[in-house]
Amino acid sequence: MDAVYSSNKSQAAPFDEISVIARSADEVRKAHLSLGNKPLIVLTSGRSDADSSWHRMQLELLTHSPNSKRIVVENSGHRIQNERPEVVIAAIRDVVEKSRQP
Repeated sequence: MDAVYSSNKSQAAPFDEISVIARSADEVRKAHLSLGNKPLIVLTSGRSDADSSWHRMQLELLTHSPNSKRIVVENSGHRIQNERPEVVIAAIRDVVEKSRQP
C-alpha cells in the first residue's frame, strides 16, 4: 500500500526554508565579508538562474572578492555536483591553481 503523509507542517517546510535563506543572505550582506583577493567561483544552476531573487543573491556573492567569476551551469538543478560533476571539478581545480599563484 502506497501512502502519502501530508500535514500543515510538511507543507510549510519549503516556505520556512526560503525565509531562512533570505535571512541568511541579509546577515551575510550586513557582515560585509571579504575574501580579499582570494579566488572565488560561484556556480549557478541553469534552472535556478531565471529566479530574480536567486540571481541577485548569486551576483552578490561575487562582491566578496575582486578575483571572482560566476559560471551558469546549463542543464543543472540544485545539485550541480551530481548532475554536472565535471564543472564542479574544473571549478575546484581552477581555484586551487589560482590559490597557488603568488
